[in-house]
Amino acid sequence: MAENIKILKGYSNGTLELSDNGHTKAKKGKGIKWKIKDQSDANSIKVVSIESIYLKSTSGNIFSVRPYRDGDKWKAEIDESASTNAESEYAIRWQDPEGNVRTHDPKISVLPSDSFFNIPNTIIVLLISLVSGLFLLKFFHKRRK
Repeated sequence: MAENIKILKGYSNGTLELSDNGHTKAKKGKGIKWKIKDQSDANSIKVVSIESIYLKSTSGNIFSVRPYRDGDKWKAEIDESASTNAESEYAIRWQDPEGNVRTHDPKISVLPSDSFFNIPNTIIVLLISLVSGLFLLKFFHKRRK
């Protein structure tokens, strides 16, 4: 399931109000979707469109699929091999009703994957279970004799 980020409203200094407060926490291998969900008021500016979404040059690439426009929303996917707890800053370039393009700089933190085989602790538990099972089999086999 994708992490959905609603772009609620903008401000004259370029900042955006996002549903995740500007800090997305996404699991490895999961998608991210950005969509404008206008809640502008007298103290804010309506976000007319998203012009681009891109990683800042100082951030490492955490995407297996970089942000791209898909109709009225933007999508991306977090790479399975991204470092757990990696934090990347990115930029959202957006347009206001007067045609001004502004930039907001939120961030994304990478969480561990839910995938069963990508969790090292699960592999350790499976190995311990296997070894324990072998010892139990050997123990019961000796008791029968």
